[in-house]
Amino acid sequence: PAVAAAAGSTAGLADVEAPVVGGPPVDAAVAGHSFWERQVHALMVLLLSLQRLAADDLRERVVGDFSAGHFASWGYYDRWAAAIATALVANGSIQDSELDEAMGAKVIAEASQPRFGVGDLVRVRRGLLASRWRKPHLQTPGNIFGAVGVVRKSHGPVGDPEFLAFRDDAYAAHPLYSICFKQRILWTEYDGPDSTEVNVDIFESWLEPTEDGGSDESKSASSVQTSRKRKATEKSSAPKMRTLKQIATTFAQELHDQGHGHGLGHEHGHAHDGTDLSHLPRSDIEQHAVSSEGMEAPGLRISEAVISVLTKKETITLEGLRRAIEAIDAVGTEALGPRLVVRAWMDAEFRQRLLENAGAAAAELGITATNATSEVALRVVESTDRVHNLVVCTLCSCYPVSILGLSPPWYKSREYRARAIREPRALLQESFGLELPADVEVAVHDSSTDLRYIVLPRRPVGTEGWSEELLRSLVTRDTMIGVAVPALPNEP
Repeated sequence: PAVAAAAGSTAGLADVEAPVVGGPPVDAAVAGHSFWERQVHALMVLLLSLQRLAADDLRERVVGDFSAGHFASWGYYDRWAAAIATALVANGSIQDSELDEAMGAKVIAEASQPRFGVGDLVRVRRGLLASRWRKPHLQTPGNIFGAVGVVRKSHGPVGDPEFLAFRDDAYAAHPLYSICFKQRILWTEYDGPDSTEVNVDIFESWLEPTEDGGSDESKSASSVQTSRKRKATEKSSAPKMRTLKQIATTFAQELHDQGHGHGLGHEHGHAHDGTDLSHLPRSDIEQHAVSSEGMEAPGLRISEAVISVLTKKETITLEGLRRAIEAIDAVGTEALGPRLVVRAWMDAEFRQRLLENAGAAAAELGITATNATSEVALRVVESTDRVHNLVVCTLCSCYPVSILGLSPPWYKSREYRARAIREPRALLQESFGLELPADVEVAVHDSSTDLRYIVLPRRPVGTEGWSEELLRSLVTRDTMIGVAVPALPNEP
């Protein structure tokens, strides 16, 4: 139900984990959804259509299992990716061991007996970059990948934080060892004493016995050092398998190149944040590009693994997923919302029917007012010269996708969800530049899993006699959420 919030309201705050009154402005300029986020959305839609998932189960996991603790810092699609993975495991569509394997984690039974003893030669695994966590939270530093060392001490079973985010047996106890490495093994440029050592604590999942178990430590060290030098100067002739992340990155780059008209052989002399890099060496340019990517989202790793398992099991196909992404990208491009609003502006009888039964009125125009993933009711609320309406979902992100397209990232943010019901007037002014007259009441409408809202904004004065096409150009997504009002082209 609508919450009158002319001066701010505290109703329904139990569902919102967000800053209190006076929090930071909502970042309304956040960029659109990344490829992997759209892929997660498409995967959800595809699995729901195949009846491999239930919408209510997913929502319960997102707002329950993945809404508190260390998950509180996760983004919207990170939580959905985790919810999809755990739901598929719970209903038997995939096995936990399959997901573990796809994410690079070697599963070890809790409190298992240590596999290695003091004095054993062990090698640090090279192939765990697809682990169930993300850098820099991996518990094993990259400079020892592939290195050979000696077990100096066994600490017994210890809680392994790499499994904390993804397993029901979170923080399971796994064998931990102190491994001793020679400095000359780790750094090819090292020219100090051969006796200098480095000790690193490493979990058993990262260790394997050396292939030449009968060789001495010196021979193993020399072999590793020689191998590292060779790999630093030679390029492998073997074809490299492309990960989903690489495919997505390539696809995005191709779209960028087409948009900018880049031709073959074109060298970038600029960064996309406007920084001039033309005078820098290539290594610095590449480092700038890597740094600009920011922290890798945990949901990306999870979604890659789930997609990998499901395609191997032939539950889904990459072509089917691509079509789902294409369909989602097309949602909202047909301007269904503006059609409803403008018809209501031009036809008083239609406006009344729209306010009384939005679904039936929309059907008159051939518009389906429900989401593809679940049956929901649509309600239209009319803004007047006395009341301004604002739509939010404090619980999660409920939104009329079929009418407005994918919701903007800020709509799902904690800042927006909290401030919309606590201090809507301040939110509109500080985050969206919308200052309402003091005598205008703000009515906040909290969406739910079964009920979605859109705002019927006021028709701007001076548009009498305008064509339907011109009027539609004034109606935007934000005006139908209530964070903006329709304005004439020459108005601020």
